[in-house]
Amino acid sequence: MNCDVEFNWHINEFCNFKCTYCYDKYSKNKNFRGDVNIDKIVNAFKGTGKKCYIYMSGGEPFFYPNFIELCQRLTKDHIIGVNTNLTHKSIYQFAEVINPDKVRSINCSLHILEREKLKLVDDFIEKYYFIKEKGFYTFVTYLVHPYMVHRLGKDYSYFKSQGIILRPKVFKGNGAKFKILESAILRKIRPFFGSNYPEAYTDEQRNIITYYLELSTKEGNFKIDHSEDLNKGRMCDVSLDKFYIKRYPSFKGKNCWAGSKFIRMTSQGDVFRCYDDNQYHGNLFNGKIKLFEVPQKCTAERCGCPYMGFIYSEKGLPT
Repeated sequence: MNCDVEFNWHINEFCNFKCTYCYDKYSKNKNFRGDVNIDKIVNAFKGTGKKCYIYMSGGEPFFYPNFIELCQRLTKDHIIGVNTNLTHKSIYQFAEVINPDKVRSINCSLHILEREKLKLVDDFIEKYYFIKEKGFYTFVTYLVHPYMVHRLGKDYSYFKSQGIILRPKVFKGNGAKFKILESAILRKIRPFFGSNYPEAYTDEQRNIITYYLELSTKEGNFKIDHSEDLNKGRMCDVSLDKFYIKRYPSFKGKNCWAGSKFIRMTSQGDVFRCYDDNQYHGNLFNGKIKLFEVPQKCTAERCGCPYMGFIYSEKGLPT
């Protein structure tokens, strides 16, 4: 799965879940916003002259119009990855027609409160095993929002009994300590009661999360070799959260391949260096992007996506 450049593509902004902790939960415009001209998109990636790793997240990628066709055509020349809540019925078609050798990973995001509310826990397990048995590298992440810490152990044990090892994921951003403050009615006052995470986790919460991070790495055999070359496509490693559980990391001043081997792309095709450096590199769908030829120093005070920061910055943990 050698690739020249990774596109982290926020493919759409629509999701069928209403997770209270989601940054886009109060969006009133649920219409698709982005380019749906598949010919144009496929030709744009081909026009880079590079073999691309195209990681698609949202929103929920499977709600992108004609998503299966898009994946079929992109995987003729490139490698893809998908971050999905695993609800859309086309998951089955995807697993049947897409070559797993062209898919680096499928990150199945388990949002257990929504799953329980919609009575879709068994549906998650069924779809997980369906795509896994088709040969896709599949793993499950569990976002540990502050009001979810108390149930992490129970959920971990249940899914382990079903043969699924959860990968806990540290919550990063502004969040309320109590679920009631996440309601739509009280959202205007939430900033006055919210706290910034991961800094606001209590020591007890950190101990719980760290325990399950280490247990998950051991029981799931999630050992990733970070010594391999960049173009061999190192995986996003959520076990790194144990280093970020107290605060956002910083790679400021270190050389980083963001803007060259990694870029962030919006649903409309606009390309930026990364999530914290908004240096504009053009619009891919218009065929006009210019990437750095060599690594550049990181200018961000913090790294909003430390998994990518660890992969693409100079070797070693952040300050």
